[in-house]
Amino acid sequence: MDAVRVALLREVLAGTEWLGATRSFAGALRGSVVPHGGGLLLVGTAGYEPWHLAAHLVDEAAWSGTPELAPTLVRHGARPSDPAHLAVGLGRLAAARRGETLL
Repeated sequence: MDAVRVALLREVLAGTEWLGATRSFAGALRGSVVPHGGGLLLVGTAGYEPWHLAAHLVDEAAWSGTPELAPTLVRHGARPSDPAHLAVGLGRLAAARRGETLL
């Protein structure tokens, strides 16, 4: 999003609970990922894969200089023939280590 769209969105959301809730969520996510130094595993359901959220987190990680926010998208229907960033299946959850964050 460019600065004009961000300003417009903030204006539209002013007075609602969305801005505070978003700040709270972002703070909790940063607080759980950065201090522990582990990766961020992002998983949805079989019917909904949060690829859009994953894309926003990748952008935020790049813009903020916080690479720990870039998630690994864990997919229910991942196939080895998928591109690498889409080929991570549920077996990755079993391999999760101490310090990794699951969202």
